[in-house]
Amino acid sequence: MELDPVTNTQLEFNIAILAAGAASRFGACKLLAPLNGKPVLNYSLDAASQTEAHEVFIITGGWHQEIEKHLELRNAEKEHFLYCQNWQEGMGASIQLAANINKDKSTALLIMLADQPLISAEQLNLLITRWRDQPEQICCAQFNHTLGAPAIFPISAQHKLLTLPNNQGAKRLLTNQIVNTVSIPEAAWDIDTPTNLAQAHTLLAANTKTDTN
Repeated sequence: MELDPVTNTQLEFNIAILAAGAASRFGACKLLAPLNGKPVLNYSLDAASQTEAHEVFIITGGWHQEIEKHLELRNAEKEHFLYCQNWQEGMGASIQLAANINKDKSTALLIMLADQPLISAEQLNLLITRWRDQPEQICCAQFNHTLGAPAIFPISAQHKLLTLPNNQGAKRLLTNQIVNTVSIPEAAWDIDTPTNLAQAHTLLAANTKTDTN
């Protein structure tokens, strides 16, 4: 049965991939570091491309020029890079920028972190399916007895993203109200150091070996 136009609009979404950090602990642009044959950033981009998102916004900052060149080479039609001028003030600044761009599009916003290469397209789509069961509710990943990104914020919740302090992420919005969740253990993983990168290499190689058996 076809959904009415209002419901169809409620079920649409865009994606914001937060990629503005300085990567000071890594000592270089970690998002362009090679991981099993492709840059770390491409794992998030490729997962996002396998969803029904209308647009994918990559919020850049500390390594804007390098990431911009990389995105231009990809030449993906629905990928757009946005430079966060006050990225040094914290993740909240990037989230505000994404929410401000998205507010006139009448769609939900799925927030991802660019340094989480273990999260698959299948897991993103499970999150999206769960959110669409109750599109008026926030839906996020659950891992290690906590909540976090990736997370989907419906239209009705995006005003809260616009008022986040620059030095805070959206985690407090997940813990201060009732939200729907999907178990994504891989969301506990991000790449902060070269050691993390080596560990991710091992984990991805093990997953690939398991998939081919």
